[in-house]
Amino acid sequence: MEENHGKMRTAARHLLSLIGSTLQGRRLLLVEDNDLNAEIAATILEGDGAYVSIAGDGAQAVEAFAANPAGTFDAILMDVVMPKMDSLAATRAIRALDRPDAATIPIIAMTGNAFQEDVQECLEAGMNAHIAKPIDMTKAERVIAKVVGEGPPPIKELEIDQ
Repeated sequence: MEENHGKMRTAARHLLSLIGSTLQGRRLLLVEDNDLNAEIAATILEGDGAYVSIAGDGAQAVEAFAANPAGTFDAILMDVVMPKMDSLAATRAIRALDRPDAATIPIIAMTGNAFQEDVQECLEAGMNAHIAKPIDMTKAERVIAKVVGEGPPPIKELEIDQ
């Protein structure tokens, strides 16, 4: 049993190093209206090598995405419930933009609303994946790696995408 535990620890360390290297040079748009949550998530993601831009609500997210050249962001992580414009409306607005990456930019919902109907609503709005809050950053990094087309598939309980 100890030998198996040792093998699992080695495999887990290897997996985490793959995930971390997947996020290096990656440019993420983090959309979070809670300043503390945004700061914590950005610090962790930047620690794994990602470049993070922060928007405080859905309207700012649409503005930031539209104001930057196509290909600037590799993924968008969005809190669902926000003032001004929630992430569902923001996702629809981003998807409707007339630019090559608007239809393909991976958009990931981050929310405490984790019932199947909440997940389905996010997917129908055009999001690629859903992560339940409170966020487990290791699982979140796996989901990011999957939606940007690299790394292992997400952990089973987060495998909620199209």
